[in-house]
Amino acid sequence: MLGCQHPSDRIEMRTEMGTMIFRLSEGAPLHKANFLSELENGTWAHVSFNRMVPNFVIQAGCPDREDGTIDAAHWIDGEFADSLTHRFGALGMGRDANPEKRSANCQFYIVTHPEGVHRLDGDYTVFGQLLEGHEVLRRINEAVVEDSIGVLSLQIALR
Repeated sequence: MLGCQHPSDRIEMRTEMGTMIFRLSEGAPLHKANFLSELENGTWAHVSFNRMVPNFVIQAGCPDREDGTIDAAHWIDGEFADSLTHRFGALGMGRDANPEKRSANCQFYIVTHPEGVHRLDGDYTVFGQLLEGHEVLRRINEAVVEDSIGVLSLQIALR
């Protein structure tokens, strides 16, 4: 259902550490439509950040397979734009090591490095940006750095 249209371009992510508001970008229309479709379908009804790397990213979505690939229902062609970069609070879509740089439909991440992770630009699609809750994302990153955080559950809703 990649043609899903929804009037909202904002989503809310609630965690035990606080709430963050993101704006989805028109610059990555396939990824935006996919994210909204997966949200409507309940893909992330019960999800946690399953990968948290200090000063890099926190990631959630479909579980990875033991062989290191992503168990995605479908793949999305990469959408890259100079205006969509991996700065602090960027919302991007995960992928495995495919040469086409196609994204998985279900793995997404948030950049937590204060200066961004620009080495990912042009390789992974950014499709949204943190608008509100910067202090929440900083607290999450600090907890990951201090290794004082376990599983961080997540609830996602349209804003």
